[in-house]
Amino acid sequence: MQAIRPLLLFVLMAFFPFRGLAEYNAWYTEFEARAENGTIHRGFIYLVAAYAKEDSLQDEAYLARLFDRMDGKANDSISYATDLISYPVYAEDFSDTIFSYTTRGKASLPVKGLKSLKITNRIAYSYINTMRILDHGPNLDWLNEKPLRKVWFSGYLCERTFFIHKESERTRQFTAALLKYEETFEKQKQEMEASAQNGDAKTREAVEEQLEQLKERRDKKIQFWEEMLKGEKVVSLGSCSC
Repeated sequence: MQAIRPLLLFVLMAFFPFRGLAEYNAWYTEFEARAENGTIHRGFIYLVAAYAKEDSLQDEAYLARLFDRMDGKANDSISYATDLISYPVYAEDFSDTIFSYTTRGKASLPVKGLKSLKITNRIAYSYINTMRILDHGPNLDWLNEKPLRKVWFSGYLCERTFFIHKESERTRQFTAALLKYEETFEKQKQEMEASAQNGDAKTREAVEEQLEQLKERRDKKIQFWEEMLKGEKVVSLGSCSC
């Protein structure tokens, strides 16, 4: 079951209005902007619900201010992505498919001189979810093919599933390194738990703190694995909780 946990999370986030959707809701927002000179700009902005007033999204002046702030800088310029990429995520038995999303391409346009601005589509996608395409090449046709295999890794607050679409020496090294890391982690964990069980209260407190630090370091390994696989035909998909 571990290998499909991220898939189950995405299904829940997509279809059920529970706590995660209420607190972590966001949208990949497609917009159309028309400049005074007639030029039309279309793109995508990741819009977090907590920062937006739903009943004001039809107000063009409000929308321009909101989009201006989404890159963390209020500089009278809208930064946006040019492409929205969808990635099919299959159930273990391939009986169901949902889609994960990310964006590519960067562009910007000045707020001054806009004749009109409107949202043309929104796709709900919680901001606790993450998707990274580790191959930065221009040809992404391989994303539509079913992965050869999946490797799941759980950190302390985050988890990732690595969807491997093409085997290489590096993907095999990654798998071997991850398995070795898990063996070492489990050995250290068992030794610490035994030490805590056999020690006094002060020892148990110290060991519990060390064990907590050991678990927290797992999240840093996620970035390490992703860096290791950079350039490979691999998709990293997962989530982080608070």
